[in-house]
Amino acid sequence: MAHVAVGPRNVACFIVGIVANAAFNGHLRPEPAVTRRRLRHVCLVTDPARSLSETMRVIELGTSVVADSVKCSDLQVQWTVQLRHKNASCMQLLDEACALRHVTRRVGAWLVVNGSLHVAKEAQADGVHYPGASEEVSLATRVAQARRELGEHAWVTTPAHNDHDVEEACRAGANAAYVSPIYDSPGPGKAQARGTEALRRARQWLESMPLHDASACEHLVLRRGRMLVYALGGITPPRAAECVAAGADGVAAIRGFYDANADDWKVLARGLLCE
Repeated sequence: MAHVAVGPRNVACFIVGIVANAAFNGHLRPEPAVTRRRLRHVCLVTDPARSLSETMRVIELGTSVVADSVKCSDLQVQWTVQLRHKNASCMQLLDEACALRHVTRRVGAWLVVNGSLHVAKEAQADGVHYPGASEEVSLATRVAQARRELGEHAWVTTPAHNDHDVEEACRAGANAAYVSPIYDSPGPGKAQARGTEALRRARQWLESMPLHDASACEHLVLRRGRMLVYALGGITPPRAAECVAAGADGVAAIRGFYDANADDWKVLARGLLCE
């Protein structure tokens, strides 16, 4: 019997033949089309009065319960942890950021540092939250600097305490604006609640903005999509549905999330599922 030499070319032709034959007989089927998933955002703003271990417990419980609650839906939930500790030293803030960076990576959450671009960069955070413009530096300048230091995909957020702040945040190129306060919050000196109408106005302004208007958020709209609107101020899990219905892309909270148990997180997940 004659022996046929088998080289790389012969093997390659043999494999191609099998694949072609399987495809012809219908054994190979095209991959199903990827279903476009809706996206909602949840942001835990840290409380310096709570321990780091408690903050980590909230992150792990919340992300786990919400993910389990929406796994059979078309909803994707992106979590963000915003490290907020105004009175901390730079070193203390960096230590906290590094600890949170570890847990946020494990659960797939973004980490954003409040106010300190230096700490955000050192901790390899996903972004920075700026309180707005200062007398010396505009918000647009701060946003641009954050993207130079952290990379063009840095997640930059800012508060919006009135309708004008929403427009300024968008024109500056921020990824998201925290529209607040939506509800009354406990504590002295809190601003009067603006209600969910503030969310509706923000959403309507953003959706009515012409894409061809070069002066209106061209950098953000053409490269990153519409700026997102977060509801902040008095947010609790049962209020998520009302905020989403009013046009919020996500909800953010301090006390309302720290005090949430597993059942509360399930309620929040149902609220995020609302159209």
